[in-house]
Amino acid sequence: MNSKLSHILALSGEAALFIEQGRIVYGNAGAERLLGPCLGRQAAELLGAEYSASHARAFVLSTQLQGAPYLLRVNRLEAGRLVFLQKQEEAPIILNDPFLYSLRSNLMTLGMAADKLRPAAEDLRQKGMLEDLTSLTSSAFKLMRLSENVSLVRDLFLHRAAASPVELDLALLCHSVLDAVEDAFPELCFRRELPDTLHLNADPKLLKLLLFNLLSNALIHARPTLIQLRLRENGDRVLLSVGDNGCGIPAEALGTVFERYRYDFGLSQMGRGAGLGLSAARAVAQLHGGTLLLESREDQGTLVQASLSRGGIATRMQMDSDLCSMRDLLLGLADCLPLSCFEGKYLD
Repeated sequence: MNSKLSHILALSGEAALFIEQGRIVYGNAGAERLLGPCLGRQAAELLGAEYSASHARAFVLSTQLQGAPYLLRVNRLEAGRLVFLQKQEEAPIILNDPFLYSLRSNLMTLGMAADKLRPAAEDLRQKGMLEDLTSLTSSAFKLMRLSENVSLVRDLFLHRAAASPVELDLALLCHSVLDAVEDAFPELCFRRELPDTLHLNADPKLLKLLLFNLLSNALIHARPTLIQLRLRENGDRVLLSVGDNGCGIPAEALGTVFERYRYDFGLSQMGRGAGLGLSAARAVAQLHGGTLLLESREDQGTLVQASLSRGGIATRMQMDSDLCSMRDLLLGLADCLPLSCFEGKYLD
C-alpha cells in the first residue's frame, strides 16, 4: 500500500481498511475503533463470505460484524481493495405506529368504498367515475405497500420485528412470483435460474416482500430489458438474487442506496418508489440471519443478492395461501403496474 493512500485514509473521518491478496494490511483509526486490532487478518474471516464471493469493481454489502449491523462500501484499486465501514445506527422513520394504524384503517375504508361504487358506475356507464375509482384503488395499494416497508424498517430498528418461519419451498414461491410478474410485463425478458425445489424454514410473507421490493426496484429505476431471478444453495445458506441489464448505479452513489428519500420523501414521488425497498429487503435478510449485497455498474446493470440462513425453526405449518396471489402482485408492484390492473381489485 502506498504512503499517499495511507496518509489520506489516516485523515479520513470514515473507518477504512485496505486489503491486499485477501489480507488486511491497513486499518485507519476509525476502523480500529470499530473492529479492534485487525491488521494481518484474513478479510473473509472478518467481513464474511459474501464479501469474498463478490468480484465486482465496486459494491455495497449490508452485514453483521461482531453482532452489530454495518454497511461496507468496497472499491477495487490496482493494488487491492479499499473498504469503508459504517455502523448502522439509523434514527427511526418519522411515521409512528398510531399514524400507520390510522393510515391502514382509512385505506381499507377507501378500498371498500371504491369496490361498492364500481358496480353502480358500471351500470350507469360513468367512464370518468370508473377511471377515478381505479386511480383511487391504485393509490391505496401504493400507500399500503409504503406502510408495510416503513413498518418493517421501524420494527427492526426498535428490535421488535420477528419472522414466523414455516417449512417453505422457496423455489416454488419464486416460480409463482415470477410467473405473475411475467404476465404483468410481457414486453420484458425474464430469466430464471431456479432449482425444481429448495426447502428452508422461512417466513413466506417476508420473502414475498423481499422479492417484490427487489423486482420493483429493477422495474422502476433500472429501465431494463432483462431481469434475472436466481436461487442457489451455498452450505448452510441460501442465496437469492435479482439482477438486471439496466442503467446501473454510479460508483459514487452506491453508499447512499439504503438512505435515499429516508427523511425527505414526499407523496408527490409516489410511482417512482419511496426509497425504502432496499432497506426493507435488508431487514428481511437480517431477520433470516443473512445479509444483503448490491453490485452495480453504470450502463451495465445491477445485482442485489440476499443471503438467508437455513437454520430457522418452523413456528407454524405451511399454508397454500403462502404462494403468490393476485393481491400480492398488486401490493408488491403497486408503484409500477399500469392503472388497468387495479380495476375493482382492492378486496380480491
